[in-house]
Amino acid sequence: MATYNVCKTFLKIFLKILFLCLFFVPLSGYSAKENLFFEILEPESLNYVFKVRQAKSFGGIFNLQFSRISLVLADPLHGCSPLQNSYLVQNSVVLIQRGECSFLSKTLNAEQAGAMATVIYDKDTSNDWQFIDMVEDGTERKVTIPAVFLLGRDGHNIRQVLENNEMSEAIISIPVNVTGVPFHSYKFPPWSLV
Repeated sequence: MATYNVCKTFLKIFLKILFLCLFFVPLSGYSAKENLFFEILEPESLNYVFKVRQAKSFGGIFNLQFSRISLVLADPLHGCSPLQNSYLVQNSVVLIQRGECSFLSKTLNAEQAGAMATVIYDKDTSNDWQFIDMVEDGTERKVTIPAVFLLGRDGHNIRQVLENNEMSEAIISIPVNVTGVPFHSYKFPPWSLV
């Protein structure tokens, strides 16, 4: 029994270390420049740091840090048509679900509604590790706001908390610099930890 508990504890520690290595090391040979982090400040139940990946071939870059900016759910959630809640989207970051149209179309609709950036999360709610490279759709349309990809599990949980609490927004800081900060200084989502 003691050997079983030691093995179980060792396995948990090993998996947590593996998760942290994967979380901070870019996948597929991409540079760290393409990986960003944002932190949800409010509501308290979502006060975590999330890893995102920048769009690969379209959109702007984060040349400023947005501190205490609203993160608003897109309406419609897929963001493939003009956003109906532009009064909330104006000067905010928009959370959009992947699917039904191109990443570029979603970002363009958000920009036309006055958004400062988009966070597009995977429709696959079980995806908690695989980042998608967001690329242009060949239409040669231009957008100037940044677009980032968020894992499906993270996006789904953020959306669920906001909807369950009938909240129109979360307050975030994006990007957050995690370089040189000890791992334990940031809170990462518990659903991502082993």
